[in-house]
Amino acid sequence: MSVEVCYTSCSSNQTPTCVNWGKNNLICFASCNSIRIYDPWWGSGGKILNTLCGHTQRVNSVKWIAGPRCETELVSGSSDGNAIVWSLKGDDYVSFVLRGHESNVNIVDCLYRDSECKAAVIATASLDSTVKVWTRSNVDGDFELKQNLVFGYGIAMAMRIAFLPATTTLVMACGMDNSNIQLYVEDNDRFCESEVLRGHENWVRGLDFTVDDRGDLILASSSQDSLIRLWRFSHVSTKPSADEYELILKKSRVKTSNYDCVISLESILAGHESWVYSVNWNVKDFTVLSASLDKSMIIWGYDANSGLWLEKVRVGEVGGNTLGFYGGMFGPNGDTILAHGYHGAFHIWSCSKEGDSWDPVVTVNGHFNEVADLGWEPQGEFLLSVSTDQTTRIHAPWTFGDKITTWHEISRPQVHGYDLSCIAVLSRYKFASGAEEKIVRSFKAPKNFVQNFCRICHIDDSYEESATVEPKGAAVPSLGLSNKAVYEDDNADQATAKTTKEPYPEESYFKAVDLAGKIISRYFYHRELIQSLLLRKHCCKTLYGLRFKSCTVTVTKSTL
Repeated sequence: MSVEVCYTSCSSNQTPTCVNWGKNNLICFASCNSIRIYDPWWGSGGKILNTLCGHTQRVNSVKWIAGPRCETELVSGSSDGNAIVWSLKGDDYVSFVLRGHESNVNIVDCLYRDSECKAAVIATASLDSTVKVWTRSNVDGDFELKQNLVFGYGIAMAMRIAFLPATTTLVMACGMDNSNIQLYVEDNDRFCESEVLRGHENWVRGLDFTVDDRGDLILASSSQDSLIRLWRFSHVSTKPSADEYELILKKSRVKTSNYDCVISLESILAGHESWVYSVNWNVKDFTVLSASLDKSMIIWGYDANSGLWLEKVRVGEVGGNTLGFYGGMFGPNGDTILAHGYHGAFHIWSCSKEGDSWDPVVTVNGHFNEVADLGWEPQGEFLLSVSTDQTTRIHAPWTFGDKITTWHEISRPQVHGYDLSCIAVLSRYKFASGAEEKIVRSFKAPKNFVQNFCRICHIDDSYEESATVEPKGAAVPSLGLSNKAVYEDDNADQATAKTTKEPYPEESYFKAVDLAGKIISRYFYHRELIQSLLLRKHCCKTLYGLRFKSCTVTVTKSTL
């Protein structure tokens, strides 16, 4: 008998650098103490292929080792003080542990030094106010500690390493908690402190390098001051005149034995309303992507006519009770963008063939806190789970077109105000759940949910035909906390003013959605799960009587 994993449901950690999309078209992300390898294009809607376990505490940062080829190695940093190098050997990943930090490793960055992807450099930043540089000369060797950079009382909040253009010399930028960007340049195989870039007014949280069509190195930086700054590293190729030299002396400068450049502020991009956690360059068309806690991501591009950097595309969420984005990045082909949110949800948008719109793509999702209990539907066709993240979620298989069937989270029938601790499945479309508030609540699926569920999972269910008298959906009133059943005529009745003092009657915040055709392909977009599906939550009844926190609940057939 063989056993294989067909479905993994989880979310990313609440850190800005815990997700990375490689040239191999695989996404590595941190989930609790482990690393997941996620293929967003597998089957109908993506699948988590591997789980890498080796850390003993939360993983804070992951990064594919960047190079000219598709990546086969990645690095992770954890709160256990270690970084681990994971190398693909056959079908499995083998690990090599980098020990030396005295506190949490919060950022890692890495790249290959040669075209054969053998020699590599890894930089790890820690809360012990140090950055350690690790090197490997060949693929069969081990990584060794090459250098230890000490910041005193400062902490690196962001870090990125890159090659100076047309050289093999490395430059490292560290975004500090004093709002400055500290630059280190490699000289004689050692990183030396070179320059400090000032301008941000809060912690620097995101950094990324690219090379433009002029051959200049461009550094993008984002900060909690809600601004993005672009810094240009202009190569000084000839000996400057006296006037030019005097001007150069007034600018920031990076100089090594074989390279000389001056640094100038290219542009300041203002468009976000909250902290900007990440910036990422698209090398295909020289645009930069920013992700912010204001629930939006912006693609910025240079406009040759005006000579300004302008907003080209803005995507994100509107409304709801979620926080914003912790990070964002372009896909390997530049036609997709990925964001991960505060609660660990993934969002992927893909550019249409016409290039005039960005459409959401199906992703994987999961609880962002401890899963307390779960239960199978009596016929074993879908699964329900509850978590201390205060949500109940339904997981079921889904097939789109002729693609391979994949499991997905298809609904969140309960979003609670207390940590959920137990669940009992009463029947196909009924369940009861308990939480630390001592009350057991029972839920029944409304008509609209059943109809859409049958269409998504390709189920011919007689319940759908017999549910004519059931509520059409459920909604949470503006000043309420419990689900309220919504019937066919509720919206029409409430839309009619009952007195002259009610010129704007409140309509039930429920809009039935008929998931058919192309709409089904977008059904599992996170916004729909937390908003539209939340408003189609099950109708609720409560059971009182417990004196202490409910820990478990069960059911017998006599109670169905």
